[in-house]
Amino acid sequence: MNTKLSNMVLSKLSIVSDELFNNCAMLTSVSLPIAKIVGKNSFKNSGLTSITLPEVLKIDNQAFNNCSMLTSVTLNKATMIGENAFENTGLTTLSLPLVTTIQRAAFKNSALTTVDTPKIMIIGDEAFANNTALTTINLYEAMQIGTNVFDGCTALTDITFTGYTVPVCGNIPETCTLHVRAEVVDDYKQAFPENVVVGDVA
Repeated sequence: MNTKLSNMVLSKLSIVSDELFNNCAMLTSVSLPIAKIVGKNSFKNSGLTSITLPEVLKIDNQAFNNCSMLTSVTLNKATMIGENAFENTGLTTLSLPLVTTIQRAAFKNSALTTVDTPKIMIIGDEAFANNTALTTINLYEAMQIGTNVFDGCTALTDITFTGYTVPVCGNIPETCTLHVRAEVVDDYKQAFPENVVVGDVA
């Protein structure tokens, strides 16, 4: 791919092939109105600042890895985010309304301050590691949380769970207060004896 590309509209492309825009440092804007799948390494090391993918269902491994200028992304229909997909980006806010699975290190070393994933079920190891500006997060009814998911999230103080079942979890920073439903406070205290647990979720 021509590394001097800056803006592109690909109105008929349904699958973004692996490495299609890899190393396109000058690429700042792409429109992919019907794309369903973003392949591995497809935008890795590009100069993207924002991207809207209204129909995308899957973001594959390292798709946007090292896109340091990428600060916003719109993924209204995506259900799966692959390994290292947004690692080392400038993302500050994240809204993933239908995502159920976030794989290993997907958002590691980003600049996230807020995260919204209401359908999340599975979060891989180190998924949000080193997001030093992240202060609170709602994990809704997540059922499986990997190891070191929040490692290095030095500002993170509060994690909310809205489900009635304690997730299988690798570890959660001991400095975090867990906000849960009153009915499951004792279950969370048993599962996370080092954390403060508060039953204030309606």
